[in-house]
Amino acid sequence: MSNLDQLLLNFKSLTENIDYLGVPDHNRGIFKKYSLSQVHCIDCIGNLEDTNVTKISEELNMTRGAISKITKKLLSEGLIKQYKKPDNKKEIFFELTDNGWEVYHAHRELHDISELEYMNIFKKFNDNEIEIIISFLKEMNNYFKEQIEEISKNEN
Repeated sequence: MSNLDQLLLNFKSLTENIDYLGVPDHNRGIFKKYSLSQVHCIDCIGNLEDTNVTKISEELNMTRGAISKITKKLLSEGLIKQYKKPDNKKEIFFELTDNGWEVYHAHRELHDISELEYMNIFKKFNDNEIEIIISFLKEMNNYFKEQIEEISKNEN
């Protein structure tokens, strides 16, 4: 098997493992009631100031229609609340409720644990190897971003 074939096989395996391991964490405990998109929307609202549908859709690479659906559900679940600014009565913004902050912090904790585990793996590589890995990941991320942008264009 060529190096390129091995790389493809291992990359596919990596993405499948990430998918497999990522979903169960979001189907336990506090996350049981919420989709991954809802949790990421909560995370986005917790991380950014003056979040609205447009800002969330850009941050999560999702359509405004999808974000509108998600925020309506989060509003009905009492995880977020909406507000308007005194100088802008037209635009609707979102902020987390106490229950929303609870989900936000639980999600952040999962990410913190993952990042520590990843750092332990990264430390096994020397600087040159890390530079090559960074280059590879940048190329893959650019490819995926282009695919997402193309899908977004076709949905609008």
